[in-house]
Amino acid sequence: SGFVEGDTFTFEDAARMALVASSNDAAEAIAEAATKVRHAPNGTSLLASAAAAIGLTQTYALNGTGLDENGEISGGYGSAHDIALLAAALLKRVPGIMHASIDPSVTVRSFAGSSYTLKNTNPEVSRIPGLMLSKTGYTDLAGGNLAVVFDAGIGHPVAIVVLGST
Repeated sequence: SGFVEGDTFTFEDAARMALVASSNDAAEAIAEAATKVRHAPNGTSLLASAAAAIGLTQTYALNGTGLDENGEISGGYGSAHDIALLAAALLKRVPGIMHASIDPSVTVRSFAGSSYTLKNTNPEVSRIPGLMLSKTGYTDLAGGNLAVVFDAGIGHPVAIVVLGST
C-alpha cells in the first residue's frame, strides 16, 4: 500500500483502507491489534468467535487478510450466504466505515502526518445506482470475488455475492 514502516492510523482509517483498496497491510494491522486488545490466544480464534457472533456458519479464516497460506491452503473460506450476512452486519454496525467502500478512493493521514490516497478496487462503484457497499477480493485459490449491496427501494437492500469468478 506504500506505507512506511511504523505508520499508525486510526481503526476507522485502517478499515477504510482495507475495504476500499483491499490493503492487506491495513487488514493485518487490524487483526494484530484486535488480537492484543481482546487478549485472544491468536488471530484465528478471534476471527472464529467474531464469525460465530454474527451467525456465520460456513466461514472460517486462518489469517486477517484472507490471503492464501500457500499454494494449497486458502487464508479463509466463506459461503455466498455468509458473505451476504457479514455485509448486512457491517452495514448495520459500522455504516460510516462501510460507506467508504462506495467511494472511488479513500484518503487517510497517519498520526505522523503522512497522507495516502488509495483507489477503490471496484472501478464501477460510481456507476451503480443505490450502491450501499462494495467489496472485491482475489487470491489464486479463490479467484475473483465480489460482494455488493444496493438499495432496490425504500428499506429493501439487496446483496449480490459472486464467489470464485475470474
